[in-house]
Amino acid sequence: MSTIGPNRVKFELNATRKIIECITGHSTILFRAPFNADAEPQTVAEILPVAQSRKENYINVGEYIDPNDWLPGRTADEIYNEVVKQRDNGNIILLHDAGGNREATIEALPRIIHYFKAHGYKFATIGDLMGKKRDELMPPVENASDSGFSGSSNRLF
Repeated sequence: MSTIGPNRVKFELNATRKIIECITGHSTILFRAPFNADAEPQTVAEILPVAQSRKENYINVGEYIDPNDWLPGRTADEIYNEVVKQRDNGNIILLHDAGGNREATIEALPRIIHYFKAHGYKFATIGDLMGKKRDELMPPVENASDSGFSGSSNRLF
């Protein structure tokens, strides 16, 4: 998203929101920029999707624990070890539910959960961390002509 320009970023944000609305009947106010731009943007180009998402009234969610579980050939052991190694980096773990390595991520997940619970951590949703209810983060779409997203038009562009 950092290389496609503001009009395309706006299109991508709105198209993605519309897909979520069509499938779930709820909108979303949460956004995570792809790659590591969500945690610490390093260039002006990486700030573009974050800035545009704020104009569209999204709340940006970042993470600092990223085991790169999407990498081809990554094993469950490598994913688990990388999460444990990064445990002091923050309180949100990024795991990917798609891509070529989903089985290894699913295999590592129970071990990750067990590790953190054994060390006194509690698991929470983003809503729990923010003190917001589900319908505040994913407002119901009230009618087909409105996105249900406060302050946004129903146009993709």
